Amino acid sequence: VYNLNRALALGVKARGNLGTFDRIAPYAEHDAGAFARLNLLGKGGALSAETGYEVKVGPDAPPSQGQVRANVNLKLKL
Repeated sequence: VYNLNRALALGVKARGNLGTFDRIAPYAEHDAGAFARLNLLGKGGALSAETGYEVKVGPDAPPSQGQVRANVNLKLKL
């Protein structure tokens, strides 16, 4: 994760068993991709949003079949 400033971060995520250095991604059940995260803090709460693009990784992965992900969180102090 690379923090551009207090509010914005960029990074790369991977999920699944990506294998070893000798045999990377032995199965197509792994996802990897880039993401961006925005955190806004306010008096009495916080709003964060994350979006990214993931693709399947592996020798049997379908070509050019990716997935866009988005997540929004709102935290309020009551």
